[in-house]
Amino acid sequence: MRIFHVSEESDIQVFQPRVPTRTDLDFTKGLVWAIDDKCLPNFLTEIVLVFAFIVVQTLLK
Repeated sequence: MRIFHVSEESDIQVFQPRVPTRTDLDFTKGLVWAIDDKCLPNFLTEIVLVFAFIVVQTLLK
């Protein structure tokens, strides 16, 4: 399985794990958000739709 990190930041060179703030997660282990190749197309489609919505709303103002 391949995993991907999708971000609007294009200059990420090293993923810095973040300590979770949720009490049900282990705060001694940092986390990096990622999705697998099966979910990637759905995620990218959602990003495009949100971006298109923002552009249209901006043009209508």
